[in-house]
Amino acid sequence: MKFVVGIMMIALTVPQQSAGRFDLVCVGTQKTTTTPSRRWEDRIRVDLGANVYCWKNCTVRSEIYKVTEGEIIFENAAGVTSVNRVTGQFRSISPAPGEGYREIDGRCERAEFTPLTPRAF
Repeated sequence: MKFVVGIMMIALTVPQQSAGRFDLVCVGTQKTTTTPSRRWEDRIRVDLGANVYCWKNCTVRSEIYKVTEGEIIFENAAGVTSVNRVTGQFRSISPAPGEGYREIDGRCERAEFTPLTPRAF
């Protein structure tokens, strides 16, 4: 019995990566109303438990707009940025000053979570 309790205590103290904390590594194409398609890639840090995300070097954290079984919507104020949780399909449409609008289509793959940059205050 002491052996089983010991194993359970070890299992509880080993840090485990939360299913709700992950990075998305995304690649695809970007175009605007006035420019041709070009390769696009980015990394998004996602913490579903805290309902926040950030791009690349994580200088600004933003609140996740909406999470459903099938989709995560990151932005909605100026446009729509979403990723399909089943297929990984990434889609973003937003205004691009001087260029009409910006459209990005791509795919994202789940990657190990990169901790969010701590806030100074």
